[in-house]
Amino acid sequence: MKLETVAPLEQLPDGEGFLFRSGAHQIAIFRAGETAHAIDNVCPHAGASLADGYTEENTVSCPWHAWEFDCQTGKCLSVEGMDVETYRVVIEEGVVKVEIPD
Repeated sequence: MKLETVAPLEQLPDGEGFLFRSGAHQIAIFRAGETAHAIDNVCPHAGASLADGYTEENTVSCPWHAWEFDCQTGKCLSVEGMDVETYRVVIEEGVVKVEIPD
């Protein structure tokens, strides 16, 4: 695993998704005040970008078919077993970093 620098926390939109790419990984990052959560960006249903979804608290809704995902756990709240991968987020000195598998 390696930590990839995303951006300063203050530059991420609060309550909206932010798309971060690292190699083959597309990661949707969601800021919630002074914290952030990261999940796989691709909706397992039809491939929509979850970073473009609608957020409310710790939930994001897919912009295409409104499937809901918990931003903290990756659990799909709409269809059992359609969860997305989560990534560990570290905030160091105000900078958001995401742990990426090798």
